[in-house]
Amino acid sequence: MKLFFWQNMVSPHQVPYIRELAQLGHDVTYITTEPMSPDRRELGWPELSLGTIPIILNPDTSTVAELISTSTPGSVHFIAGARGTPLGRLVAKECKRHCRRVGIVTEGPDTRGPGGIVRQVIYSLERLVIGRSFNFILAIGHQGVDWFTKRGYPPDIIFPFLYTVESSTTIQSVTNNVFEMIFVGRLVDLKGVDLLLTALSDLDGFRLTIIGDGPQEGRLKALALKLRLTDHVKFVGTLSNTDAQSSIAKADLLVLPSRKDGWGAVVNEALQAGTPVICSDVCGAASLLTNPWAGETFKSEQIDTIKEVLSRWISKGTVTPTQRKKIKSFTKRIEPLSVARYVDRVLAHVYFDAPRPVAPWLDLADKDT
Repeated sequence: MKLFFWQNMVSPHQVPYIRELAQLGHDVTYITTEPMSPDRRELGWPELSLGTIPIILNPDTSTVAELISTSTPGSVHFIAGARGTPLGRLVAKECKRHCRRVGIVTEGPDTRGPGGIVRQVIYSLERLVIGRSFNFILAIGHQGVDWFTKRGYPPDIIFPFLYTVESSTTIQSVTNNVFEMIFVGRLVDLKGVDLLLTALSDLDGFRLTIIGDGPQEGRLKALALKLRLTDHVKFVGTLSNTDAQSSIAKADLLVLPSRKDGWGAVVNEALQAGTPVICSDVCGAASLLTNPWAGETFKSEQIDTIKEVLSRWISKGTVTPTQRKKIKSFTKRIEPLSVARYVDRVLAHVYFDAPRPVAPWLDLADKDT
């Protein structure tokens, strides 16, 4: 099947499964406005390879129109950002005009505050216009599924989805002397690092490494000093992606205390390394933490709940190699090839009446694997 992926940048969290779709025999073309965003480079991400997949960079309006109008009726167009980017909006419009098969890969928006109410109205109205042309929605995380369901899209076109990371074949055999926690990400309000520091202020028996930088770095360092956490907390700034993953693999717990997070791919990376994760319930990646031995979720922005969960995991002690192997065994369900096969089955269901697939990371038939 001919597949077109339209994205605003080369995404490290989508390229892995897209490459695997090509390996499964699909004829894939990747169209994007830029190779990689500057903030991704600042976070230490390496340049990504699409393998043999042809890539079209920054197409103009006429090129987009030609690609869609000359594509066969049986081809499928995947849009990331059908309303949030100029390219996505144009592709959605052209696909509708030429009656092409089209689906979107998308997170749910920020629903907090007055802006969230406005977005509810806008998205509900858009469903009646451009949304009628969508054959499927690959909705990132449980919030994405809930959002598009509540906006009135038919449940049978909404499929749970996730972001992917490159497969990892090794795990660390390290056992720490002190319980090592880690946070990896931008130091911005949405990530909730201030909530994590506040929750840790009454606890002991741990070390926390904070990897990343951002506009709140100075404020967070001052907060750590105020809370007398300087002996427990280390800010190391931005590391290369390789070094960050190595640090994750040596930790006993990754913490993602976000106030809003469409997914949180660092959760994938931690689980692939055999490192347990706790994250807030507004992280899309909370969907991966259904096994109690792999992690836990907590109510976002509730300090007492965060403190309770942190205390429980610290009391469990450091992670053993056996525990890491058990966590790692689960992640075959979120590897790029597994996700590509799921997308393949979604297409077979939508266009050829095959049985509706279950997302492999949500399939509880063999929960303890």
